[in-house]
Amino acid sequence: MGRRENPIAPCERELEKLVRCLRDHRGRAGLNYRELAERSGCSASTLIRAASGEQIPKLKTVRAYAAACGADPDEAERLWKRARYRAVRDGQEPVPHPRYVRNFAELRTALADLYQKDGARPFRELEAASHGVLAHATVGRFLRQESGRPTRQFVRAFAIACGAKGKILHEWENAWDRAEEQRIGAPAVIAGRRASEVVLADGQPVYFHSDPERTPDGQEVRRITAAAQRPRGTLIKVSPSTAAKLAGGCPVCAQTTQEFTPVLPPPRSPQPVLRKRAAVALATGVARPRRTLSRMVVAKTVSVGQSQGGTSSVA
Repeated sequence: MGRRENPIAPCERELEKLVRCLRDHRGRAGLNYRELAERSGCSASTLIRAASGEQIPKLKTVRAYAAACGADPDEAERLWKRARYRAVRDGQEPVPHPRYVRNFAELRTALADLYQKDGARPFRELEAASHGVLAHATVGRFLRQESGRPTRQFVRAFAIACGAKGKILHEWENAWDRAEEQRIGAPAVIAGRRASEVVLADGQPVYFHSDPERTPDGQEVRRITAAAQRPRGTLIKVSPSTAAKLAGGCPVCAQTTQEFTPVLPPPRSPQPVLRKRAAVALATGVARPRRTLSRMVVAKTVSVGQSQGGTSSVA
């Protein structure tokens, strides 16, 4: 193993975790730095500096170090991203989580922060990761604040290219929706957005969106935004008392600036409508009726079958 390795230089905690991880992998592999250099393709001095803790090493050096020791390069890259992000963000103002983003200025700051968390890869790598959706020149202008507000497609593709997926990806899409609402100065009905419904004492339903926000002192609250009509997507029914607690008073008009008039939902058809071919097949005994069909629907199908000259009956 050669001479004993120097102690880790005083450094930030995330960088220390990375350095200890690299040193542990080399110790378990039983390699000295000369042998490690032959396996990794990097010079021994470069590998020694990478595991010293004096500075953030390059990503390709970290991955080569881990791969030469038989470790997972992706895990080493994850530790490297955290160490680099901590070094870049040291002493700067905290960036809001995407679920608390309210306007396009905050959205741009949050996306730039996501880019730093992903390791600040070259713009052409983001273009390749998005399969050409993100042009490298467009990404550069956006991060340098030389372009206007981003589109929803840009935000989604940018978040995916920077590693966002699942629930957090929906948080980025919802952040763009809230920023767009703030820009146009009126509540916007976004397809697929979750909404709430409350039925008032007079029997009329009222629809609204409830979005999370964080106050300057760090407390999480809910922002109530009225919907001008019944929104598409998932409806969550809540009681008037629950809605009042969310809004801190009126279940709909709190924290909104525009007058809101409740709109009744469109009337529903009392019975499902069968296609002509399905009705004839059901009346002639070719197909069995579904259990969900009511007697009224079956009776209608019998009349349709008789009009077609059929003689069978349905019990």
